[in-house]
Amino acid sequence: MHLQVTEHAQHTTKPLARQTLRVLDPASTYYRYPANRDPDEDKRKSPFKETAQKDIFPPDLPEDKKVKAFVIENEKREFVRAFVFDESSEKAATEALLHAADTLNNYHAMMRIELTGGY
Repeated sequence: MHLQVTEHAQHTTKPLARQTLRVLDPASTYYRYPANRDPDEDKRKSPFKETAQKDIFPPDLPEDKKVKAFVIENEKREFVRAFVFDESSEKAATEALLHAADTLNNYHAMMRIELTGGY
């Protein structure tokens, strides 16, 4: 049964997703652990990017564009730092990980139904 599932996974998992994850995370630790060797790597993994106060709401921001920001203030309610959500950050990796999670979830359900009658 395990061999059949593994063989089926090789044919149904998107090749681009498999390749993206193999290149990005060969040790399967990319999102689980901080990168102690390179502190800047953790910043690249995060969809939240530090930004200047003036850049949170630029003058040319389209009216229908929503801004997601985390702002840190001091006790006097003065601006200290801000982080904005950058949805383009690690887009290929995020899509590959979502696809892998969905595939594993489907196999989990299949195995439960097949081996335990759904329990």
